[in-house]
Amino acid sequence: MEKSFSRKTHSFINAQRQNRRRRYSISSPNVFESRAGTVVGQFDNIINRLSRTNISKTHSISSNSNLLFSSTNNDLEKYDILSKLNIGAYGATYLIRDSNDGQMYILKRIDYYLPDIFRKRLFEERRLLGLLKSNYILSLISSYIDMEHKCFSMKFEYISGITLLHLVRQLRWFEESAVAFYSAQIVLAFEYLHELNIIYRNLKLETILLTDNGYIKLCDFAFAKLLSSHSSYTYSIVGVPDIMPPEILLGRPYSFSVDWWQLGIAMFEMLTSRTPFYSSSMFQTHKNVLQNHRYEFPSHISSLARCTCMMLLQPNIKKRLGCSLTGMDAKEVKQNIWFKNHVDWTAIIERSHPAPYRMKNIETNSNKTMSMLNTIESKWLDEYDQAVRSLMNVNFLDENDSIS
Repeated sequence: MEKSFSRKTHSFINAQRQNRRRRYSISSPNVFESRAGTVVGQFDNIINRLSRTNISKTHSISSNSNLLFSSTNNDLEKYDILSKLNIGAYGATYLIRDSNDGQMYILKRIDYYLPDIFRKRLFEERRLLGLLKSNYILSLISSYIDMEHKCFSMKFEYISGITLLHLVRQLRWFEESAVAFYSAQIVLAFEYLHELNIIYRNLKLETILLTDNGYIKLCDFAFAKLLSSHSSYTYSIVGVPDIMPPEILLGRPYSFSVDWWQLGIAMFEMLTSRTPFYSSSMFQTHKNVLQNHRYEFPSHISSLARCTCMMLLQPNIKKRLGCSLTGMDAKEVKQNIWFKNHVDWTAIIERSHPAPYRMKNIETNSNKTMSMLNTIESKWLDEYDQAVRSLMNVNFLDENDSIS
């Protein structure tokens, strides 16, 4: 079922939608999933030991190390803060210049004394980032415990780009060729992650960064989940209302299907400047998803583009694009006729395909440059968890949420 656009219909970029996305930007604590809990005590011991011995204020470690955050036997991290890019409930993101090599980086600081449930998620994010090496994922350079500021710090490669959300705000919507260009890179990123048995679960225009050459990188892996095998599943209420697929809302087991659903959401937003199931009421948003009650496509969108979005936003996982053929995953998406008509996969991989927009042609604003602190921002998680459970009246699994 579709609902038509009207002049009274709010654009997905309005303030209310953005505030809700920030507010519900971490997984529900009552169904929090992480295997990093065993190291929480170890990090407390590190902090206490360093406080007693006063070894130094700041230590760092390469992301190739088996440790998550270092505190001993490492070079001192020295840098100058150039500007603050973002701020959240438990931390902030900065643009810095390294005093040793003179290069600029993105520094993400998270309060050391944040709640344990968030700390577990931080450790899981750090662990996964240390495994990932892809042209389509923002690279982690180092991580360490900053004793001076009493925080965990993660240093990322510097990208002077903006998010796709900011770009849509300027252009209102993208041409189909541009949507295909960005979506193809997301497909390649998902192909890489899924081969490693990792579900991203956090795809939205705010977490897609535009680089200097016009290509994209994904950031913010706080919701990512490493499955024990390619055939394993998980249960969890993870994400924000606007991008949750039906299987999450219904408490059913899921795996990579959530990523393909979120690609459908992102494509719809890029094509129409609307979130397909959005309502000012969170409850109504969930009902729209479960009843497949979305906004209709504007008339200028081609039938093939509409069909591709609808296949990705298919409520039935077995019929959803990327999930309907066993073991195909990204290969099935690549074979879709709309992608075939718009995408030269070899040119995308080799980065020889001309980008539709480059940074030099885009108006930038330093306050809108990065949206990296979408994690650890919410203080209203119990309210959200209770709202979802009350709405669906479903008993969710709280422990042992990964099954094979």
